[in-house]
Amino acid sequence: MIENVRFGSAHLRYTGDGADLLLIHVKGYFLSILTVGVYLFWYVKDLLRFYTDNIVVVHEDTYSRLQCNVSGFDYLKLAIGNLLLIICTLGFGTSWATARTMSFILNNSTLVGTFDPDTLVQTEEDYTNAMYEDLADVLDIGLV
Repeated sequence: MIENVRFGSAHLRYTGDGADLLLIHVKGYFLSILTVGVYLFWYVKDLLRFYTDNIVVVHEDTYSRLQCNVSGFDYLKLAIGNLLLIICTLGFGTSWATARTMSFILNNSTLVGTFDPDTLVQTEEDYTNAMYEDLADVLDIGLV
């Protein structure tokens, strides 16, 4: 999915390796069992860093990398806050917890490299396809 994201003339590329991810999972699984779940927050932090740090922004001939600056303790505070939010609102706070998590990830990620957003150019022409309107007409079964 990341390979299909474009920002004008720039696009994203994922450079992660399955062997590195396997090592993170094996280490996280066993240390979480040995510490009776205490290491779980650092395991999730390692996963966040792996996924984020392997996203590269490619623009012309330059490469910039995302870098995640999350610590295990920061994720522990987020997880406890989200858990309390969901429990205290009887599940209605799930959407707020999701928004808090996404905000946490984005606010703790930085773009490292020589990416210059001022050099982006629009690569697609205006899209004027009426497919949605045609599908809406096809799916109209007269209930509304």
